[in-house]
Amino acid sequence: MAASAPKSVTCTILLVLRCIRNEDKAALTNPRGIGHLQRRCYPNKALHGAEPRTQVSRWCPRTITDQSLTMPQSVRGGARVSVTAFVDWQSQMYNWRLVTSSLEDEHKASLVLERTSRMIARSLTSFDGTGRYQVSLRLYHGWTKGYQDMPNRLAVRRAVAATDFSELSRSQIVVINSNVGYGDTLLTARTERLYAPKGIHLPGTVRIRDRAGRREEKMVDTALASDLLSLARSDPADWSIVLAEDDDLVPPIFTAEAWKAAAGGRVLLLQKRIPTGRIVNLDGLLLNGVWNDRS
Repeated sequence: MAASAPKSVTCTILLVLRCIRNEDKAALTNPRGIGHLQRRCYPNKALHGAEPRTQVSRWCPRTITDQSLTMPQSVRGGARVSVTAFVDWQSQMYNWRLVTSSLEDEHKASLVLERTSRMIARSLTSFDGTGRYQVSLRLYHGWTKGYQDMPNRLAVRRAVAATDFSELSRSQIVVINSNVGYGDTLLTARTERLYAPKGIHLPGTVRIRDRAGRREEKMVDTALASDLLSLARSDPADWSIVLAEDDDLVPPIFTAEAWKAAAGGRVLLLQKRIPTGRIVNLDGLLLNGVWNDRS
């Protein structure tokens, strides 16, 4: 007699068939993928869900593969906390002193990706070393001028493709997902707002500011704020870390914190600069004493 399929796999197959029968497209394309369906069957069971590399960003519909049924060894043995890191890429370039560096763009992008990921891992371990964390990165920057990709975007994509994400975290309790999202594709927006040729909602995040040809970013901070709030509503039990130096992001952080409170989710703010004279209460939000320029 042929061996029967494991109960979890059988359950997932039945759920997928039920969704197809009921034309439940929302369930089949849910950003949680197979994990979303499995939770219907085993709501109290930690899922073994390493993200498949075919995913473009955290919330893009993805192909169901065997990889989504396994979790890296380092996150086993405890409940996994899903963490999204909202990274202001330009501020990290400044923080790591790479904006004016003579290094090639791809090398600079690799350094920022590596150092920022290790900073996130160290922050989570310092904040609560008893947890198990799986981190998804979302990067916010002026990625396009009009519809044309900026050199930084091309460099970051090459750096991401060349990176071994299993080596990014030096912490045994933190895993950095290889599926990197970009802020010009919003987590929540109507389909007709998408510029299909590039799969983005927000082309033109770089503009010419004056006759001297100086450039400025547009819609970048507000895209980060929009995604932070969107995730707080859709996944209130998840954690969010904001890596940015701009105080304009404090109001959406406060709102996201309030929306997550009842479900046990958290919002954390990681900044390099030490606030002086700040009268806004960031107790419990601001991660202190974890920055290290030699990360």
